Amino acid sequence: MHLGLKKLSSWYILPVLSFVLSFLVVAFHLYFLLLIFIWLGLKLFSLKNKVLKSGAVLGVFLGIFLGLFFLQQEKRRENLLPIENASVYLTTFPGDYKLKEGYLSGVGTVYWKNKKQKVKFSYQGKNIPVNENNILFLEGEGAFSVPEGEENDAGFSEKHYLKEQKIYRKIKLSRLTFKEKSVFTLGKVRLFLASFFQKHLPENLASFYQGTFLGQKDDYFYEQKYLYSNSGLWTLFSFSGLQFFFLLEGVNYLWLRLGGTQERSRFFSLIVGLLLLFILGFKSNLFRGLLFSSLNILPKKYFSKLDRFSLTLFFTQLFFPYQLLGFGGQMSFLVSFFWVCPISEKRCLNKFLLPILVMPLFWWHFFQWSLFTGLSFLFLRKIMTKILSASVFLLPFLVLFSPVKKVISYFYDLFLTVVNQSHHFLWITGRPAKIFILGYFLCVFLLIYFYETRNKKSYLIFLIVPILFTGFSKRFSPVLEVTFVNVRQGDSILLKSPFQKEVYLIDTGGKLPFSSGPSVSEQTLIPYLKSRGISKIHKFFATHGDYDHIGDLLLVQREIPIEKIYYQKGALENELLKTTLEKFSKEKMILKQNEKFPFGKGSLEFLGPEKGQGENDDSLILNLQVHQLSFLFTGDGEKVSEQFFLKNYPKVQIDVLKVAHHGSNTSSSLEFLQQIKPKIAVISCGKNNQFNHPTPEVLDNLQKVNAKTLRTDERGTIRFVYYPFKKWQLETLVSPLKK
Repeated sequence: MHLGLKKLSSWYILPVLSFVLSFLVVAFHLYFLLLIFIWLGLKLFSLKNKVLKSGAVLGVFLGIFLGLFFLQQEKRRENLLPIENASVYLTTFPGDYKLKEGYLSGVGTVYWKNKKQKVKFSYQGKNIPVNENNILFLEGEGAFSVPEGEENDAGFSEKHYLKEQKIYRKIKLSRLTFKEKSVFTLGKVRLFLASFFQKHLPENLASFYQGTFLGQKDDYFYEQKYLYSNSGLWTLFSFSGLQFFFLLEGVNYLWLRLGGTQERSRFFSLIVGLLLLFILGFKSNLFRGLLFSSLNILPKKYFSKLDRFSLTLFFTQLFFPYQLLGFGGQMSFLVSFFWVCPISEKRCLNKFLLPILVMPLFWWHFFQWSLFTGLSFLFLRKIMTKILSASVFLLPFLVLFSPVKKVISYFYDLFLTVVNQSHHFLWITGRPAKIFILGYFLCVFLLIYFYETRNKKSYLIFLIVPILFTGFSKRFSPVLEVTFVNVRQGDSILLKSPFQKEVYLIDTGGKLPFSSGPSVSEQTLIPYLKSRGISKIHKFFATHGDYDHIGDLLLVQREIPIEKIYYQKGALENELLKTTLEKFSKEKMILKQNEKFPFGKGSLEFLGPEKGQGENDDSLILNLQVHQLSFLFTGDGEKVSEQFFLKNYPKVQIDVLKVAHHGSNTSSSLEFLQQIKPKIAVISCGKNNQFNHPTPEVLDNLQKVNAKTLRTDERGTIRFVYYPFKKWQLETLVSPLKK
């Protein structure tokens, strides 16, 4: 196993890595990366040329110093703008903002007290006469805020996403005046090209060209997002930027086939790359793909592939310091590194090893692995290069000749249909612990080393051991958990017993019918379930028929199969519940009062009401008793529901109460709380929700009975975990110290 580090010039990577690593370790407390510093030390020790070794040592220390200095500068930029109300002046260019149904939003440069910085802005108003082809000059008042972090463990972080784009503040404008100016900008070119594709190409092909060549995702793309995500194609179109690298290789390939010389092809690809960079905008994924490809013009006599990799890493880190925070930067550089520094001298083996080496990245970020993803990595470079070069060549024919459009569009849909079958081979792994991922790489490298030194193919068979052990680590977790998932203004509760013997879900949350934006569960519940390695839900309990409780049931079922769904007699009189369950093909069960379901060493009991109409006061009342702890789940039950409980279960007392109706004053009466005497009260509600939940009356009642109150809008995920030998532990995404 040589990692391609035999050339003398390869030591250049050592100071570059020390620069990047020192930044990441200190900025994000990624101390496991210190293992790479150990590798750097071993590499320095192995250098035999004393002059070379001295230069490398000096370079490493210089890299560490530069990394820490650069981090200090970035921290200063992060705090350049305040978190307060302010009068600001803001400019935004065509392609950087959108106007939809009176909602103006986008990215622009804000000017405040002789300071300027890129921000994400929004403004809600009526009759905004804006031409999206013009530059906007906005002046008004607004409140600066820090972008939101994760809502759940392993969930989407707006803060991290914007950091990658060097955006550290958001501003919500409350008062606005604006001016427009029609000036030629590169944003107009992007808008023109997007409009051109939409006008002259079928919808599926227009989406392909926009995603691949412009880096833009349209409505068709988001309709197909489930397909792209589960097949692994999402990585090319959305995250990595590798498509731009493949595109330049394709341009170079076409140039040579048309009779161009090898020397001129490098300069031609550089010109095309710079043109794309100016047209498409200065984005991290585009910049790293173009830079790595364009550095081919450097004389190979003095610069190895590893040197070009090092230069790309160094300069992209300078311009985009948080690029390695997300999946795109991590995968791009990992794949590029193993292209320029193959693990083995055997070419076929390297192709086989590449998907094995990138697999943990998919586990960490997407919690799953597709068979199609693995196959695509085996042939990724050659196939994508030829497809993209052919796409450039075919574009004029697609625009001019209708029969060609139909044929290519048909085969494209056929390809997506075939890809769609890959969901049958989707392996939901969850997010493994960092120690397991480190152990995974250590085992893989050791097995490859033994294979290389002892030349026995049998060692490669044992690669299946770290893959299965790490991939199934979440599935065989011995802990029991009761989790109140943060689904914003809604309810969803996960019950998972050791080794996933029983996985129950109570409600899914869902977007209210008058709300805008994407589905709630796609951003909160589904990623959380997958991050825990849950590939099947054995039982689902629909407490009642409100959107914020079962609105996303079908979306969850599409991603994670549900074996049985339970509801009360008469609940199908609720229209939403009825129409939802009509589309549900699995077994549907009507609950009987005091029916019990085994869970771990305890049970979940349905207390009632046995019959209802799917409304708030008919909400299922469920009682979980496990390991000397009792939970009461009350849905949106109001006063009638509470009176039913007080009458039928006058002696029941509870340790943990799921506060009904998100803390509305129509529930949680003092009489009810005084009888059940909860020690902990969990309120599931959305941050700054329009209903002002929880209400002061409910919070006051909970205080009177000495219940410790936990809210998902403040704490994010709230999880009660029973560890073997450690008993119960309360875990929240945001602790009081972090808040």
